[in-house]
Amino acid sequence: MKMPKGIALRKNIAIKRDAIRRQNVKRHNEFAARIKLKTDQQNAQRVATWQSELDRLHAASVHGSGLDAIRFNRMNQLRDTIAKYK
Repeated sequence: MKMPKGIALRKNIAIKRDAIRRQNVKRHNEFAARIKLKTDQQNAQRVATWQSELDRLHAASVHGSGLDAIRFNRMNQLRDTIAKYK
């Protein structure tokens, strides 16, 4: 079988190269979407955990104890951290 020469060969190479590029871009976009979803889920879980801790600290502050200053500092820290992720 004879190999095509000149323009036909360059066209075939360009078509194959473009197909490979499209596949690579598609694969990259799918991977990036998976990573973003995973990161978003992890951040949502972190925020839920922090919010739960903040709610517990609010409830505990009603009863009062010797840890009020420490509790108050942690509550402020959690509020600031949660605000950054929302």
